[in-house]
Amino acid sequence: MRLSNEDIQKEINNQLKMPGWVLADQEVVRLLDAAMESKSEFLKIALKKDQTFYSHSLAYVKTGEEFSCLLEHVENILVETGQQILAGEIAIQPFSLQQSQACSYCQYLPVCQFDRLLPENRFRELAELADDVILQALARKEAQP
Repeated sequence: MRLSNEDIQKEINNQLKMPGWVLADQEVVRLLDAAMESKSEFLKIALKKDQTFYSHSLAYVKTGEEFSCLLEHVENILVETGQQILAGEIAIQPFSLQQSQACSYCQYLPVCQFDRLLPENRFRELAELADDVILQALARKEAQP
């Protein structure tokens, strides 16, 4: 069976859908994809007729509180990283997550000169965690005095 150009384009769009998080607000979703009727061509989001999210969309929909918690964590990391740089800490610490490594796509390897053969050059091994586990950990951290 030969696919039409329209079907091919739909399949390409389906493969390229953005897997990131979206605020759990139908108005925001519609602003992100103005052509969306019930299912977005560009986001992994779909709305029912009653304007609630389908269950398969819930993994990509986060509340304002969840976004605030994440943004606060990112801000803390940026401040901490800036302080470390100002203190002269410039260790080479690329990440490794399963088969993916930062050095695979980094343009600055000639500058940092990370060498896997040197014992002092090691990857930071990251654990793959589900989104809900990450958000729960951040919420616990935020709740600590």
